[in-house]
Amino acid sequence: MLATYLPAAMVVLMLIAAPAAAQPAAPAPAPATALTLDRAIARALERDEDVAAATARREGASARVDRARSALYGELTVSASATQRFETTSVA
Repeated sequence: MLATYLPAAMVVLMLIAAPAAAQPAAPAPAPATALTLDRAIARALERDEDVAAATARREGASARVDRARSALYGELTVSASATQRFETTSVA
């Protein structure tokens, strides 16, 4: 019974392997650059969601402090106006 399925299995394997063999080889990856400790820490801080959330909370708190401080300062309003009169004179 195994002999009847063996040729069919070989054909299926050849059909699967043929497209993979016909594909061109993938280009070589670019050489990796050395990662310094400072750069690794900077990357981790850029990509960490907790750090981003904490930064957003800090910026929001700073904005609320600025708004509260503004209430302590007075308000200055400046306005100006000008009027021009034309007098007519008659020459006699």
